[in-house]
Amino acid sequence: MAGEIQKAKSFEDRMLDRIRDSIGELMTDDELKKIIERGVDKVFFEPLELRDGYSSHQEKPLIHGILTEILKPQVQAAVNVYMKENKDKLAETIEEIIKRGMGAALMDAITWQFQNDLQNFQTSIMSTIQQR
Repeated sequence: MAGEIQKAKSFEDRMLDRIRDSIGELMTDDELKKIIERGVDKVFFEPLELRDGYSSHQEKPLIHGILTEILKPQVQAAVNVYMKENKDKLAETIEEIIKRGMGAALMDAITWQFQNDLQNFQTSIMSTIQQR
């Protein structure tokens, strides 16, 4: 294929070739290492900002998802062991949470039950004060 005609390279292609050839002369290994470290830090450890039209929000850094996926089985195993070894302690804690939750639920129900009557009473007092 020695007689094959080669297409002339564009300006951009020639520039890319020259940069590739001379990158070693332009950048030291330490500089390249710093650029790579900054890139890794940005990709893995900085929150990712997502733009959706006019709004934007941040997501957790990529490393969170990776660690969650890797560590989930280990954490689950540790939780299972803890639960087997501390059944009495867990039962007491669950019972205490239920008691507190029932108390809060009861107070919410009472408040809701009397809320309409209290609002009517407040309106009546305000009306009486304004008439005097």
